[in-house]
Amino acid sequence: MRLDGLGGTLTMLDQAAKIHRQTGERAVLLTRGYNELLEHHPSVKTVRSLGPAALWDEAVGAMSMDYESLADIRLAVGRWYGKALCKPDTSYAEYYDEFPMFTGDLEQAGLHQIQLVDRSLGLPSDTIESFLPETVYGKRPMDAEYVLIAPGTDVWHKGRRQTKQWEKWDDTFVDTDKPFVQVGFKHDPLVENAIDLRGKTSLMEFVAWVKHAKVVVCVEGGVMHLAYSLKHSNTIVLRGPTRGAMFKYPHLHYLDSYVCEPCWSQSKEWAWKCDRQIDSICMRTITPERVGWKIKELWNH
Repeated sequence: MRLDGLGGTLTMLDQAAKIHRQTGERAVLLTRGYNELLEHHPSVKTVRSLGPAALWDEAVGAMSMDYESLADIRLAVGRWYGKALCKPDTSYAEYYDEFPMFTGDLEQAGLHQIQLVDRSLGLPSDTIESFLPETVYGKRPMDAEYVLIAPGTDVWHKGRRQTKQWEKWDDTFVDTDKPFVQVGFKHDPLVENAIDLRGKTSLMEFVAWVKHAKVVVCVEGGVMHLAYSLKHSNTIVLRGPTRGAMFKYPHLHYLDSYVCEPCWSQSKEWAWKCDRQIDSICMRTITPERVGWKIKELWNH
């Protein structure tokens, strides 16, 4: 179980694959949604949506009664309830208890959040295997090659400005002949000169647009996780507060700010208010020229 947005939900495919390989048992995924995207994975038995309003502690109490073994995942650490299918590493237990605060301290391990979950549950942690099967990719949605952009982070916060968002999209795509397609939700800010698909695609159409893009540009969030799950190596991720190993997949491209240290999860309001009280200068110092140069590099690769 992981009650999260699209990105966090996709990460459970790694644990499902490893549990299946070690025990021969396929997993039931407990989520807030995205059933049609996950249920075709060979290591998934079924997907049970608890709904978008599901609360973690209430769900743990209810679901631990329904299953002999329940692995509850809270970002970068997991805990077994009932029978543990693997030997857990309890040295991460304090981060589970304090979630969502101070999870960023786990950066000291130098591992991706998926690898940290694997360690805490007792699963192999040397690989990141949250890949979607090719059967969900869908056909190419547009004949021409295009750059796909995703300025938003997720659907749950309904457009509320977050510290990890970037606001210089319009300046990046001026004077270019490349088609730019914007995906996301209707409350995400509209980018000028982009084909506007905000709120106009189904989940599976959304996946197809990401998969078949020549280049993907996003902030750290759901599209980043999806791009990795689709093995889309021409993906550019813009990062500030969440810069670090826990949000860094192999084979993606990262444009990071280095003006201060990553500050995510160090306060209750970090996602909405700059923890340094300098108006998210980390994201504001990522220049449009830097992003545009990287797009051209990958486009011509």
